[in-house]
Amino acid sequence: MEATRRVALYVLPVLFILTDVSSRFIHIPSLVRHGTEQNPLLLSVETSFSLDVAKIQGTWSHTNPSGTRTVLVTFTNSTKIINMVRRNHLLFEPPKVSLLILRLNQDDEGDYHLSLNVEFHNRTVITEDKVIHVTVDVPVSGPLIEKTPSYPVIEDKANVTWTCSVQRGTRVVFQWQRDGLPLKPSDRHHFSQDNSMLLINPVKKEDRGAYCCVVNNSVSQSKYSRTMDLSIYYGPYNLKVNSGQGLRTGEVLTINPGEQVFLECQADSNPPNSYVWISKSHNE
Repeated sequence: MEATRRVALYVLPVLFILTDVSSRFIHIPSLVRHGTEQNPLLLSVETSFSLDVAKIQGTWSHTNPSGTRTVLVTFTNSTKIINMVRRNHLLFEPPKVSLLILRLNQDDEGDYHLSLNVEFHNRTVITEDKVIHVTVDVPVSGPLIEKTPSYPVIEDKANVTWTCSVQRGTRVVFQWQRDGLPLKPSDRHHFSQDNSMLLINPVKKEDRGAYCCVVNNSVSQSKYSRTMDLSIYYGPYNLKVNSGQGLRTGEVLTINPGEQVFLECQADSNPPNSYVWISKSHNE
């Protein structure tokens, strides 16, 4: 009876130690990794136990965004079997558990599953499963800008659609500028969901200016399209007659008989105004 108690006392601490280790024997610094196309990416795994006191057996697998799962590597302390299709794309060196993707492409995006079994001397096997989400971004190419229609439009009677596109790039952020200042949504300015399209409906005189599109993403600095001018036919507005002679009272200009006078007519319009002068006597 005494011996049985002694064994129980020794067993309990061992179980406690193993249970404690199982909750923290591997550590992954980041469960979300952002990579850039053509660059390497290390899926780092840190172990907190010595391989002298444990045997390991594990697999790395990849699930792409469409849900297809592929086993990449199967390994133990000293052996590895790399998927033949991926053997020139991956680097794995046991007993380390980290996986290196040598040259990222967009097919590498998705979830990477690490399943690891650890067996200690008393043959207690502990299983740990971790998932690392990987995104692969492509640098953005220079943006292209288009305007429809391409010809000048008439104020209050037409609308204009601006379109911005890129040949390469992932998760692209689009922004529109007029005369170097950002444009925001309004009752006349309507943006598509991703901001790549801008509709101005209807156009107003104040919409004139030089438009450009700005693009960027997490791996690219902002790139600007060429500027395009928006020409709008409007007016005439603010019609008035000015003179440096005589006495003006409101809209009445009083000139002394025989005095020479120069009259100037001004109005804001596009295209420029054509002027016609009409003289009427006071009783007409």
